[in-house]
Amino acid sequence: MQNSKKFVISCLVLFSLAACAGQNQSESLSSSDASVSSQASTTLDFYCVNDFHGSVIERMNGNYYEAGIEKCFGRLKELKQRDPEHTVILSAGDMFQGSFESNFNYGNFVTEAMNAVPFDAMTLGNHEFDYGIEKLLTNRDLAQFPMLAGNIRKVEGTVDKGDWEEFGSSFVLERGGCKIGIVGMIGAAQTTSITSTYVSTLDFADPESFAISESASLKAQGCNVVILTLHADSKELGMWTESKNLKKYFDGVFTGHSHRRNNDTIGGVRAVQSYCNGEAISHIQLRVRGDSVTTSYSENINSNKSWQKSNEISAVCDKYFQNETFLEKQNGVAGTLSGSFNPTTVTDFSAQSIYHRFIGEHPTLAVVIENKQRASVNTGTVTYSDLYKALPFTNHIVIADVPGRDILSNAKVNETYTGDLLNYGTLEPNQIYRIAVIDYLFYHQNEKKVFDYYPSLNTGEAKVVADVPEYPVDIAYDYFVNACEGKVSASDYGGGDHFNHYR
Repeated sequence: MQNSKKFVISCLVLFSLAACAGQNQSESLSSSDASVSSQASTTLDFYCVNDFHGSVIERMNGNYYEAGIEKCFGRLKELKQRDPEHTVILSAGDMFQGSFESNFNYGNFVTEAMNAVPFDAMTLGNHEFDYGIEKLLTNRDLAQFPMLAGNIRKVEGTVDKGDWEEFGSSFVLERGGCKIGIVGMIGAAQTTSITSTYVSTLDFADPESFAISESASLKAQGCNVVILTLHADSKELGMWTESKNLKKYFDGVFTGHSHRRNNDTIGGVRAVQSYCNGEAISHIQLRVRGDSVTTSYSENINSNKSWQKSNEISAVCDKYFQNETFLEKQNGVAGTLSGSFNPTTVTDFSAQSIYHRFIGEHPTLAVVIENKQRASVNTGTVTYSDLYKALPFTNHIVIADVPGRDILSNAKVNETYTGDLLNYGTLEPNQIYRIAVIDYLFYHQNEKKVFDYYPSLNTGEAKVVADVPEYPVDIAYDYFVNACEGKVSASDYGGGDHFNHYR
């Protein structure tokens, strides 16, 4: 490793840093900084992507721009190549699940593209578990960077059985003569955001004590700088018992999960999150001088159409996507959409599609229940890839008989469709009705591994009729092509008596 880049801080540099502070949140120089202002310093740049969700294709998603993997990762590669000795590239989780291009190969493509940047470390998010643990471990083995998740515990029911040792808590690297510790934690209780069957033997403990303990260990190993990557919003970080003292443990925090903009100062430490889907990149710049580590500035860098693609990232794309089966599926045309679907109206379309898929086999089907989806579908020609982006989750369909009270409870917060208002316009709480519902909702469990969305599963009152291994996107695509004869109007969804009738 090369020696640290050194220079004497002059009035001109101090003026330049002050100018940066006018455009970004910045810490002023403390008295301790002033006392060592004549010492050599090292500037370190940390960049982080959170909640990328397999956003491989450059596109407009509603009213915001997604750079796509070639430009987003190309920009990261360019930033690292400019000054590899002082640049660190990180992920705060949820990198894979979210598009046909990523789901088709269970995230392997995104992992290889991350290798090509290269990323230095990644913290797991809840959606890394959406393909099942076996597929997650395959991505771990494919990655040329560490995947971190230090607060995942093995459990039997609610009994703690110790560390889940498949992923570490931290990673140490060197840049610019500085020893840097990267700590990775997933937000508390996020197993409740994963299909419960995938994490029945795992629990995500409160990350605070694990993160602080790991920081102490890294500092004891001589780390000059400690960065926390946390797959949770800065609001969760602000609720930590030690939130007012974070500077004792960390020099910067990259957050995620909520798809919001964070650029907050908590306990003297900057915490940054940059939306989702490659819409922006988080950046924290630190200045290390002796034992002093200060924040020069932090920012959310919006993706830009002028960013250049990377040949190395494009080569990974070619490797995975020059496949006849993939291309035929990706480019399959569902038809023409008049108007645009938003995440709510595309969910209504999906729910109606599921109803028509199963009403023939289950003539007493009362209600379809779907949860709100993730992306918009633009007006015009709609491909399978376009529809998949809006309906990305690999959920199965469960046909079940459940009491009306469970349906009414779920209908308050999810999207529903009924095609038979005459017989099912009113539901009695204790009467049994047949429903079609995605497995994530039906088998949802709380932190205590108790079914909480459909409590009748705990008592045996609910009965599973069939578990159908079909995805909502495939059902919706088939409905668009055949039942709708390739022509759909977005204005037919988002209202009317058949949709969300029970709210």
